[in-house]
Amino acid sequence: MSGRGLILANWSHESRVVTVTGLMVLAAGAVGDVSIAPQPKYVQVADGEIILPKPITVVVKDDCVGRDRTAPRQLAAHIQALTGDHPRKTAARRFAEHRPALIVGEAGRNAAVDRVRSQYPGRPEPPADEPEGFAISTGPYGVLVEGNSPAATFYGTQTLMQYLTSRNRQLVCRQITIIDQPDFPLRVAMLGIWGPGAGEVTNMDFPFAKQLIRDLISPSRYNAVLISAKFRYESHPEAGHLYPDVKNDLRELLTTAE
Repeated sequence: MSGRGLILANWSHESRVVTVTGLMVLAAGAVGDVSIAPQPKYVQVADGEIILPKPITVVVKDDCVGRDRTAPRQLAAHIQALTGDHPRKTAARRFAEHRPALIVGEAGRNAAVDRVRSQYPGRPEPPADEPEGFAISTGPYGVLVEGNSPAATFYGTQTLMQYLTSRNRQLVCRQITIIDQPDFPLRVAMLGIWGPGAGEVTNMDFPFAKQLIRDLISPSRYNAVLISAKFRYESHPEAGHLYPDVKNDLRELLTTAE
């Protein structure tokens, strides 16, 4: 992925708008008639398309818990927004391969990914020795998002979500191959939460900050957030004593970023 730079977002308490003061140069690439950002390193579009039959199935690893649930959960929400129907999440061991599905995960951790690897040996794979590399491919199995790690699978899912469309409430995906990995191991977005004067940061600012992380920073493939905020210091009450107590809000923001 070829985006570079930082997102510098300043949240204005007075106007309730976000001012992006230093938006990174985020290169977008056209995949067919769809723009994808950041631009993947390798994209190939073939003739034809896949229509995922209903009920749409998202195949996940058998013990899909914790952070492993993030990618399929966001994919399911996106599919529901496109089609009006919530897809069915199925563990790999229960997946019957007689119908196309959306398979999400890593080789060695998702049996459905391993079966596709075995049955379709010429299928594109994530770049070797790239922990955050991923590959998206289509075939008789449906659509496969394979990552070298859970983070890579998440980035692949975010990329796929930009390409899925709907027609007559049917989920449609063109025949596509995408292979990508980040240019830098650390990609930081700076998020500033402050008001123009003392004591003007309130708890109302943090829900928007969480939305910004979910809807802009995370899909842009950043893997770290630098948070700048006005808050009180318990160890030094004289520092920041005019500012509100937002420790719990900051903890929730960190949890969102994680």
